[in-house]
Amino acid sequence: MIDTTKYDISVVLPTMNEPAVAKVISRIYKTLGKNIEILVIDKSSDRTAEKARRAGARVVHQVGIGYGDAYIQGFKEAKGEYIVMLDADNTYLPEEIPRILKPVLEGQADMVMGNRFANMKEGAMSLRNKIGNKFLTWFLNRLYPIHIHDSQSGMRAFRKDDINSLGLAEAGMPLASEMVIKAASKGLLIKEVPITYEIRHGEAKQNVKNGFLIAGMTVRLMRDHNPLTLFGGISAILFIIGVMIGLSVYIDFLNIGTLIAPGRALLSILFVMSSIMFFGFALMIDLMVKELRKNGRR
Repeated sequence: MIDTTKYDISVVLPTMNEPAVAKVISRIYKTLGKNIEILVIDKSSDRTAEKARRAGARVVHQVGIGYGDAYIQGFKEAKGEYIVMLDADNTYLPEEIPRILKPVLEGQADMVMGNRFANMKEGAMSLRNKIGNKFLTWFLNRLYPIHIHDSQSGMRAFRKDDINSLGLAEAGMPLASEMVIKAASKGLLIKEVPITYEIRHGEAKQNVKNGFLIAGMTVRLMRDHNPLTLFGGISAILFIIGVMIGLSVYIDFLNIGTLIAPGRALLSILFVMSSIMFFGFALMIDLMVKELRKNGRR
């Protein structure tokens, strides 16, 4: 149990027609006590806001339209020094908030994320969403040295000053990945802890389109924050393709002294030259980004 008289804590809940909101708020207060702030950023067309107020939460109307907008607004309006992210659909257990908060409060991490795959209840996530989440996490880990298991988890904890310093801008679901990428780019220490994931109450908000948006945002931020890895990776792929196309041609030339397939040889050279150009481009862009950061312009 966390002594909330010693810490200034806000729990931010984005809501859009959430039938379980009052139950979630009640469980948060039961877990953390009444000394905390529960801030609901609401975009509902039903009685969700009214239920949240009656349960004791502070309710603010959402200005933007997306999941990311709700959290960005909530992070700015939260009064607490420490912030917990949580969904209002009863998928996350409020009783596990102390597990998420403790490493941040004790200075062991700057951002703590819950790993839903550690204890996911049957039926809590569709197979499509599991595959999508695993792919997005694998993709993120390949592009950035983060090494996490659940990049899309919506249960997180951090200091308000840290999260507001990241300059978050994604209006929709890609915010979850943007937070991780920008936190890692700024050198914040990210830690994962196992959590439980339950069957949601209410309509699901995720869809296939969000997966493509998240992947696209990940590449875009890679371009802005670590262009050498992105363009260097493209360069390596082009080089490998070039070698694979021309390897047998060059071996035949060495053996018999005759260029049997000049077309393949030229294509191979084209890919290898493109690879060299991309690598030079990567070095140039990386140098420019580092200079801009040094001058405080990024």
